[in-house]
Amino acid sequence: MGNSADTVCGIAQQLTTTVVRKKQTVSAVLGWSELANAFSLPWSAYVRLSSVKDKHARQFYETEALRGGWSVRLCQKTKRPC
Repeated sequence: MGNSADTVCGIAQQLTTTVVRKKQTVSAVLGWSELANAFSLPWSAYVRLSSVKDKHARQFYETEALRGGWSVRLCQKTKRPC
């Protein structure tokens, strides 16, 4: 899901620039609704996806997790990195 990955990367860049350099909190930079809309999967799914080194494979698993409604528990059980 290219749009989601681009959104997450954009948010990461914005947070790095603003939060780290200016020492502000994430909620001061982005509203909670912006964060909720940017991350469609549970945070623990993104933690697992971050271990996938290949960008295309990571996007594939993110797309499939969203489309198939995969839970993190299911991914752990079936050894999927989502």
